Amino acid sequence: RAARGGVGMEGWGDWSAAAMLALCGAELSVLLCEAALQERSVVLVARSPLGLTAAAEGLLHCLAPLQWAGGYLPVLPDCLADMLHAPVPLFFGVVSAEPEADAARMSEEHRDLVVAAVGGEAAGGGRVFFPPD
Repeated sequence: RAARGGVGMEGWGDWSAAAMLALCGAELSVLLCEAALQERSVVLVARSPLGLTAAAEGLLHCLAPLQWAGGYLPVLPDCLADMLHAPVPLFFGVVSAEPEADAARMSEEHRDLVVAAVGGEAAGGGRVFFPPD
């Protein structure tokens, strides 16, 4: 396997994939991989920037041998929130004190995004909001 960050990053992908499973659970992880493979815009919402980064990197690692070609920012700063309106596939993470409530609000405001609250009250849980068909 080719390491995504260069020297010293050989174990990062395996660790981040395990972290994603711990934060999201198997069912949510599969749903997020499915959305990414369909090149849908995905937004993860969590309390921790570290959790967001681990889950995002883990998802990208699970896409191998394919590579995500859209916009990618594991922790989206508040000042760049307008990027959620981009007309291209994107994969962003948003830090929130209330991930489930903010994920539900984002899915209403941005009807074309797949929004997932990860790392809920119980580890290995979360909720995903899909755009209407």
